[in-house]
Amino acid sequence: MKLFKFSSLKEFQKQIYPFLIQNEAENSFVFDFAQKIEKLPNSFEEINLWSISEDSKILAASILTLGKEKKFVISKTENNKKTIPFLAKEFLSHFKEEKEIPNCLFSNSEDTTIFSEYLMKTKKIKDFEIKMKMQLYTLTKDTFNGCNESNKKGRLLLASFDQFDILLEFWKQFNIDTFGNDPKLLGTDESYKMRIESFLKDDSIFLWKLIETNEIVSMCVKTGYTPNGFRIGIVYTPLNHRKNGYGTSVTGNLCQKIFDDGGSYCCLFADCVNPTSNKIYKSIGFQEKSLNEIHRFIHFE
Repeated sequence: MKLFKFSSLKEFQKQIYPFLIQNEAENSFVFDFAQKIEKLPNSFEEINLWSISEDSKILAASILTLGKEKKFVISKTENNKKTIPFLAKEFLSHFKEEKEIPNCLFSNSEDTTIFSEYLMKTKKIKDFEIKMKMQLYTLTKDTFNGCNESNKKGRLLLASFDQFDILLEFWKQFNIDTFGNDPKLLGTDESYKMRIESFLKDDSIFLWKLIETNEIVSMCVKTGYTPNGFRIGIVYTPLNHRKNGYGTSVTGNLCQKIFDDGGSYCCLFADCVNPTSNKIYKSIGFQEKSLNEIHRFIHFE
């Protein structure tokens, strides 16, 4: 088994994208993060681009950035019981102290568990906890069921900087609904503002606006790019507007727009303990793909 370190993002994309696209939805975070590095290369103090192969066959790909923005993403792996420990060993070599290790990891359930257990076995972390289990869903034109009846009450609206205040409030409440009050998983107002600004510049935030009252009642975001589609996320409806089908409308109409613009599929992650969101996505036509987990690492004191 060999680890290859790429000297440039362009080389990484050329060599690794054919491997990643075999499981495009599962690897959406790798595609997304590579695109972010391409657009904002100066935002990262150190960028590590890796692949793991055996007998000339690629088994996994990974990106690790260090400095102010410390982030680690892993592709869907093959032969994971050997590949993940091999990757974890290289990952750990970049941290002088255990407390420097990123606080959490998100990937498919089996890979995340193998990785976390390796960190425990090597005594780099004290323990880990599963903060969230998420179902990956995919949608194609063939499985798309269209939009619901509440579609007649509103319209899809591309968000602008004029709605910044309401977007920030929606963003904050979405994260509280998703992560509770865990400060290690919640962002700051400043980090939310930066993300919103970035998505607005990319024309990626969409709102559901009622025709009669002009109220903005739901939000949905194209959060990640892959070569043939988009990952959808940050689907949020304020408490006082729920159970009216607005989340279904904004999500379904955004999917329709993605298809109309030439995309061949959409994907998204849904919290497994939220039956409402899972029901909504299935009603639109999303199909279950794989189970994923967010692990939070517990460091030694």
